[in-house]
Amino acid sequence: MTNGVHIMNRRQKIKRIFILPFGFILGLLIVDVFLWLIIVTPLWHALPIVDPFIFHAVNRENSQITTEHFPGNIFIWPGENRTKVRINSLGFRGPDLTEEKAPGIKRIALLGDSFVEALQIKHDERFDSRAKASLREIGLRTEFVNLAISGHIPLEQLVRFEEFGYKFNPDLVIAISRASDFTSGEMRNDTKRPGYVIGPHGTLERGENYKLSFSHRYAEVWQGKLLVAILRYSNTGRMLNRMYRQNLSEVLGLQHQTETAPTDQCSTSILTDLHQLWVNHYPSNDWDATEKYFEEFGRSVKSVDPTPIYALREIPIPTDTCINAVIVRNEVITAIESYMHEQGMQFIDWNSELLHSESFQELKETNITSLQGFGRNQGRGHYNLLGHNASAEVLTQIVHTNLLPTKR
Repeated sequence: MTNGVHIMNRRQKIKRIFILPFGFILGLLIVDVFLWLIIVTPLWHALPIVDPFIFHAVNRENSQITTEHFPGNIFIWPGENRTKVRINSLGFRGPDLTEEKAPGIKRIALLGDSFVEALQIKHDERFDSRAKASLREIGLRTEFVNLAISGHIPLEQLVRFEEFGYKFNPDLVIAISRASDFTSGEMRNDTKRPGYVIGPHGTLERGENYKLSFSHRYAEVWQGKLLVAILRYSNTGRMLNRMYRQNLSEVLGLQHQTETAPTDQCSTSILTDLHQLWVNHYPSNDWDATEKYFEEFGRSVKSVDPTPIYALREIPIPTDTCINAVIVRNEVITAIESYMHEQGMQFIDWNSELLHSESFQELKETNITSLQGFGRNQGRGHYNLLGHNASAEVLTQIVHTNLLPTKR
């Protein structure tokens, strides 16, 4: 009798050993299915969702691209303003394109970061789509190739153009970068992405230490592909992974960090850094990296567009009461314009152009931060619909001015 009881207890223990993990896995699957149901139905407009895994590491031979979208991917972007995003077969947002241009079409390549990719806005509301419609109304048929990727610094944007931009044979190339990207030191860091480092001959060259990173080394092997598949397709997998690094509200897309507007009304600290770089050429290592970048940018882009356009955004515009800051800004702009002219490029002071756009003037405001952010975060973050309207005006004017028949 005692032996029988022991055997039954042992069987129950064995059954528990198998039932517990099975129940845990089943529970995760049920949660995963529920989260997917939210994503594939209109419920995503209101209910919590887990941030999508949209970029994957790249390890291609003779390529310096580190990350890119999954071609053909469709996902819900929960940050700032929820939007359904479609990535085309080439791996960037927008309609599918053919390498050959249709007769009578002018093609414009756009380079940039998250402000240009604009995952927070529907594609047909994005500033390049609006500019295309405006240009069509004045008889100019255009096609925009928006190569922007969120989080990319200028050198990554150039690398992306070198790999994808040439084959589209654009008539015009416009780069839109954040001004502080050239003062942050990121251009000299090659641990996460290509960066300018001192080579064996004592000159600056593109460093590739990022290729030693875990994500890059395992990008094309089965272990890395399996991890990427889990993070891409499993909501619970992403949720558990991100709970180690974020609080639950961020994991479920209920809270997102946005870029904070400067608290210094005269923006002296930002302008001082830009003045040091563009006027005083200091720190020298940042200036050397900046010069190297524009040398490479000019050489690469001028092979398809003899007069490329470079726009810098977020150069602060102080109020008239900030007299010293106004003087510093004017010196910065003059220095940038002079340098760009020497390099055979056009310079666009993006924030100043937004300030003078009709869309902004109609708001009867003095601070262009009203063009950024959504809901309670208005005033900080990425461009909202007003910001894209103003940006479309600026882009329309640039394209119209530069694609007159006499240019090409």
